[in-house]
Amino acid sequence: MSVLLSVIAQVRALTRRHLRSQAIVLRTTPTGEIHRLVTFLSPSFGLVRAIAYGAAKTTSRLRLATLLFIHADLRLYRD
Repeated sequence: MSVLLSVIAQVRALTRRHLRSQAIVLRTTPTGEIHRLVTFLSPSFGLVRAIAYGAAKTTSRLRLATLLFIHADLRLYRD
């Protein structure tokens, strides 16, 4: 029963426009001049790939959060 409730909670979370989870950064790849493609491993959503806009700027707050093997609290938004 608890497994079923967990699956239902994950499906509901995937239908929302914003997701929140904790994750570990596994890979970062530069995309364009100032963006990064980041691969996260999350216990809730598994392997997640997202673009961190402006994360490669020298003055960006996201720069440190997208380093390898950082444990981060994610807030992901999708169109």
